[in-house]
Amino acid sequence: GIDRAVKKKTKACQSNYLSRAKKLDEKYAPGDHTKPFQRAIQQTFASGNAIPLVFGAVGELCVEGHRLVELLARYAAAKAENSDITPDKVSSAQRSPSQFRRAIGCMAIRTAVEEKLRR
Repeated sequence: GIDRAVKKKTKACQSNYLSRAKKLDEKYAPGDHTKPFQRAIQQTFASGNAIPLVFGAVGELCVEGHRLVELLARYAAAKAENSDITPDKVSSAQRSPSQFRRAIGCMAIRTAVEEKLRR
């Protein structure tokens, strides 16, 4: 379904990143067998590749995006002005992460609509 499309697009983006790095290696480091651009992507990120934030047609978010939302919610909960939001609420996915997910989903849909209107 929809989640499958997001996962497929995430994999395609990562593959595209590596493909572009390979082209950069061929263009700017043709004799360098260490492949500096590909190595930079593969060794700089813990996952072995850059992690794209991919949104679906109705605001679904890739797994990494959900992790980012939880991290941001924990950060927001740690701020003094958000003292009523506890880390327990954040980790149990009660109030704060769902608000972040909803906001990010709305932003993704708004961006997609604006992009279609520009065409």
